[in-house]
Amino acid sequence: YTMKELIIDAFLFILGIVLFICYLYFYNNSSSSDFSNFSDGLLLGLAIGIIIVAIIMLLINLKKYLKK
Repeated sequence: YTMKELIIDAFLFILGIVLFICYLYFYNNSSSSDFSNFSDGLLLGLAIGIIIVAIIMLLINLKKYLKK
């Protein structure tokens, strides 16, 4: 059961990194429209948020897994 959780946490971490790479790839500084700023901020916020949540969950579940 906890091994499945560790796999899910690792997947979330990888998803956050992929979103951050997408942000870096699609970031366009020349266009400063409102939608461009919103979508850049949303993508960056999602990437950082998912990475932080995945790291916290990974540490908690790894502690549980090593305790057994």
